[in-house]
Amino acid sequence: MLPVTIQGVLLALIFMKNQYAKIGIKIWSILFLLIASGLQFFGRLLQDAVDNFVNANALHYITTGTAVIIGMVIVFCVNKTVEVIEIKK
Repeated sequence: MLPVTIQGVLLALIFMKNQYAKIGIKIWSILFLLIASGLQFFGRLLQDAVDNFVNANALHYITTGTAVIIGMVIVFCVNKTVEVIEIKK
């Protein structure tokens, strides 16, 4: 339920064109895509290295590696394309 809630809040921020949407997207992609997937990748790599890669699952490395790459692309695209316009009152 937590990922659904977080993504729902992000979607609400995006649709309402909130000033915190950019930082929310960056935090979400860094935490959940880059760090979490990177730790899963590295943890399984260490576990398989201890077991001499006897039961290595290539699909796990492909999916977590893809998630890390997608996270980097999202952070890069958000930095380059999303602009926060400050409205002075």
